[in-house]
Amino acid sequence: GVKGWEGDEDAKILVLHRLTTVEPVITDSHIPLLPFCFQAHGGETHPDVAFAYARIGNVYTSKAEFVKALVQYRRALDIRIRVFGQEHPEVAYLYNNIGHVYHRQGKVQEALEQLHRAFEIRIRVLGKDHAAVADTGKNIAIIYQEQAKFEEALEIYELALATQIRVCGQDHQSVAALYNNIGAVYN
Repeated sequence: GVKGWEGDEDAKILVLHRLTTVEPVITDSHIPLLPFCFQAHGGETHPDVAFAYARIGNVYTSKAEFVKALVQYRRALDIRIRVFGQEHPEVAYLYNNIGHVYHRQGKVQEALEQLHRAFEIRIRVLGKDHAAVADTGKNIAIIYQEQAKFEEALEIYELALATQIRVCGQDHQSVAALYNNIGAVYN
């Protein structure tokens, strides 16, 4: 086995298995394993390496280490654009995550730029009736709501709500959350 991850199933998932039903618990201790991920997949430009960078970016985001998260997301984004081109759901996923990080940093304009980029790609590639489109729309609407741009927020919330109802059904928790967000705009 590779030194440092014997018995660490989460590391094995990170390094070797991109498509898995098990979501690994990634920690800082897994970051030194990235060279093994490169080796296992034939180089740093493999989509699974981008996936590993994105997962590590998620860890840093959850720990509010936003500068480190952005570094990881940008590495993943560079690989995904080289491999898939701009018009791909996995590229949009990273723009969405980068936008989320900028929002948490208080960089609202940068957040909106990234989120709109993700939103537009997702609509073109996935169509309007996709949960990812609704998710990114909700993220944009939250920022508009915080900026007191209530009409813009409501317009996007309504689009996201209609999409979520079509995709998930009226009784889904994401639909309830959107109703809650819409109600908050009216307060």
